[in-house]
Amino acid sequence: MFFRGQRLKILCFIGVILLSLIVLCYYSTTTINTKNRDTTITVSKPRFSHSSGFYKKPFKLEIKAGAGQKIYYTLDSSKPTNSSQLYTSPILMDDATKRPNVYANVREIAINDVVPPAYNLEKCQVVRAVAYDKDGNKGQETCASYFVGKSPSDFDGCNIVSLIVAPEDLFDSKRGIMVRGSRYPVLDALRLYNSNSYHVLLYTEALNYLWRGKKSERQAYFHFFDKQGAFLQGKHCGVRMHGWSTREDSHKAFSLFAREEYDGTSCFEHPFFGDGFLPSSIVLFSGGQDQATFLKDYLVHSLIPPYKLKFDYYKFIPTVLFLNGEYWGFYWIHSRFDDAFISYYNNTRDAKISRVKIVPKFIPQSQGGVKGILTLNAYQDFLQFVQRADCSNDATYREICKKINIAGLIDYYATEIYIGNLDWPRHNVRLWQKSDDGEENLNYLWHYQLFDLQMAMEDSERNDLDYIVKNDLLFGSLWKNAQFRKQFETRLYFIADKVFEPKKVKRFLLNSAKVYKKALDKNWKRYSQDAFAKDFDNQLNIIINFFEERPREIRKCFSHEQLATIR
Repeated sequence: MFFRGQRLKILCFIGVILLSLIVLCYYSTTTINTKNRDTTITVSKPRFSHSSGFYKKPFKLEIKAGAGQKIYYTLDSSKPTNSSQLYTSPILMDDATKRPNVYANVREIAINDVVPPAYNLEKCQVVRAVAYDKDGNKGQETCASYFVGKSPSDFDGCNIVSLIVAPEDLFDSKRGIMVRGSRYPVLDALRLYNSNSYHVLLYTEALNYLWRGKKSERQAYFHFFDKQGAFLQGKHCGVRMHGWSTREDSHKAFSLFAREEYDGTSCFEHPFFGDGFLPSSIVLFSGGQDQATFLKDYLVHSLIPPYKLKFDYYKFIPTVLFLNGEYWGFYWIHSRFDDAFISYYNNTRDAKISRVKIVPKFIPQSQGGVKGILTLNAYQDFLQFVQRADCSNDATYREICKKINIAGLIDYYATEIYIGNLDWPRHNVRLWQKSDDGEENLNYLWHYQLFDLQMAMEDSERNDLDYIVKNDLLFGSLWKNAQFRKQFETRLYFIADKVFEPKKVKRFLLNSAKVYKKALDKNWKRYSQDAFAKDFDNQLNIIINFFEERPREIRKCFSHEQLATIR
């Protein structure tokens, strides 16, 4: 009994010790966690008394943050730090147009020095603010765009975008993505561009505005207002330069990218194109090589949807851009042919996508997607398969149809040939296919995407069919098959008679000219392009005449004599 009692006491004693240790650990942990929670740094994001928008009269902007926190702000689009202006009282927001131009005076944004506008551009007031606590900890930034003393109707039926980027990210000679850069004087001295000012360095990244890829991406704020002036989207995103040779112009295009790393979301949360699609990237398109009308791409891409042609195409919305508060010109917003676009419009959700783009000199290069080199190899393997095959054989032709969206290929080539695109097919060909986890799969169909039509619709007598049959490996091989030729001829006539019916084209162009001419006039004035403004009606008539005469001329492509020479 004694030993039993002693064992019980010992066990109780051990139990008390263990229980004490558990309680001690619990309270120690709780105290540590509580301490950690108490010392968690929380700095407020500044709160503005007025949201981005249009205001008829000047007002005073109040900015608030947490107790004991200091607010710093900028009015020149630069990033606010604790070295910026300290907020001590409300800031007067008035019509910024009366202030001198700043960024429009930068001359180094084109291959030749830019002549700055000789008048005060329209402007909006950009405010960027950030708060710091007493220990110097920084919070999240707030940014807003204010159009004071202006009405949405001042912008001639266009949406309005305010794009805000730290000035050094655009215009600094070492890191600015809109300028020629610090290496330009040496390159200019070597005269590495020809007499037509078409810079041979376009094939390199020697100048800043030729930089490509993620390394050229800078952070930006994107503020979007609809035609009625409603503020529909405030977005933290990435910005890069867009385009090819037009990067050398002063009226540049931009690509914008939504990324989780910027604000936690990977898409723009506004359905710009009215069909529910929330793009992960968009383009601010400056008209490219169609500075005379700005309507060529818009025309073709707008007439396609009712007829459901079997390739990818853009949707466009008209926009006026303010860059760092200054009027930057007329733009079209359209989406990019990225994975999100392909997934939404082709019902390939959750599928991996591989893309190939044909760039100058018939060099195919991978553009994103899964394992780029495999994408390139898969496309080249497909071309070699077609080249080796006897395409005149119907059984072989059916096998090829299992590897490419043949209806899309026919619609795509028929459209490009019909509009007489001078910048194709040696340039501007883009395809995509689904892909497996490890490699691309020849069993998946290749699909086409239509873009860059600014050098089309000029010569109604232009006949590219003979050239394409003789020089385009894929189309030339398929042309050997009688079934393919018949399919192609049928669709070409359908596109001529339905999609681009001349009276419909004329109505569309004249109505577009009526709606956007004032906005275009303002753009041409901004870039000292009076010649384009004077020639607009003439250029419009060239396009109208092209489509009036094209049906007759295109049928000559299928005369018996010509078919005999190119079969």
